[in-house]
Amino acid sequence: MERLLENNLFVRVLSVLLAFMLWLILRSETPPGGERVAVPPVTETIEREFRGLDIHPELHDPSVAILSIPTKADVVLRGPRVAVSGVLQESLRVVAPLQGLGPGRHEVTLVLEGVPVGVEGKVVPERVEVVLEKVVEQEFPVSVEILGDAKPYVLDVQPDPSRVVVRGAESLVARVAIVKAFLTLDAVKPPEFTYTANLSAYDAQGKSLPVVLLPNQVKIRVGFAEAYGEVPLRPQIRGSPREGLAVADVSVTPQRVRILGSEQAVRGVSELVLPPVDVSGAQDSVSRSLQILLPAGIQRVVPQTATVTVRLVPAEERKLELPVETQDVPEGAEFRWGEGFDGKVVATIRGAPSVLDNLSPGSIRAYVSLAGVPADGAVHEVPVRVDLGNAMWVTAVQVVPDRIGVILTSGRTGASSSSNPTPVP
Repeated sequence: MERLLENNLFVRVLSVLLAFMLWLILRSETPPGGERVAVPPVTETIEREFRGLDIHPELHDPSVAILSIPTKADVVLRGPRVAVSGVLQESLRVVAPLQGLGPGRHEVTLVLEGVPVGVEGKVVPERVEVVLEKVVEQEFPVSVEILGDAKPYVLDVQPDPSRVVVRGAESLVARVAIVKAFLTLDAVKPPEFTYTANLSAYDAQGKSLPVVLLPNQVKIRVGFAEAYGEVPLRPQIRGSPREGLAVADVSVTPQRVRILGSEQAVRGVSELVLPPVDVSGAQDSVSRSLQILLPAGIQRVVPQTATVTVRLVPAEERKLELPVETQDVPEGAEFRWGEGFDGKVVATIRGAPSVLDNLSPGSIRAYVSLAGVPADGAVHEVPVRVDLGNAMWVTAVQVVPDRIGVILTSGRTGASSSSNPTPVP
């Protein structure tokens, strides 16, 4: 090689070739218009910004938890173009060193990792505020919410374990209202099936809380019924309120419930009758929560309780003119009223105004029983009775006259008479 360099001809040829190669390079950097593009030198210093990098807190003390810390930071790199241009955002890491810090509010300098040699790195902001709290633990029961098409068939739900430990910052654990698993069931799998579900902790407003659950999963055993149906509830009342008050209405919540059991048992239930609510001597409206009793063959009712409310109001009285009917007329006998009786009585009915207003024509009747009255042609006094029929929450407090004379004689069979009650003004 040294001999070639000593040869003048070789050196001249080599110089021409190098000049030609340089001309080609410059030619390639010149656009068609003829204006030459400047090629930046590789040693030029530039700045490059990376936005929205995650902040990675480093805290290995299990007795302290992070309550609040910023999550993002920007990074600015400054250095030679060739070095800065080749940096990938994924290679950079912003760290918040929290080692040795106890509970409280701290200002921490962020550390940038992954910066190449010869390049300067800057984190924006350089310092962040961090709040640390003492870690506490508390045990909570597990709640399961069933979703999906198979929900109506669910008989019972048993999570395992039934209680879990919630671990986290003291103020966060204090906000936990419920630990819940959501389980979506799209198919019925009788008689039972076991599922696995994740747990989450929620506050009173239903917001998920960033705490640790130990364990964070539970097994859930779900029992299924063969069939289900919906039936109404029928309330009952017993006794009478104090003098001067009357029952205006009786309501039940809910009005309908879901029953689960065998197909035959479910088909055989048209309604569920609740235990009676005693209003004896009550001085105000009465509300009672009652356990719903299960008929034979029914395994579960949802919900299991109902609330019955009996509304009491001041009682009023209405007078009704009623025709008197006869019943139990002896066979082969004839009857007639005693002298001076026109076949009608006036009954005083007491109850709530709204109930009295809705009494239907013919719902109340007055009658006398002629059973045991001899057919001897003499006048015999018999008591007048009032049949309230289907009228609820009313009472007959007086009938005028309350006894009437009847005369029975031997002859054709008597017939009962009736007509609609007529109000007396």
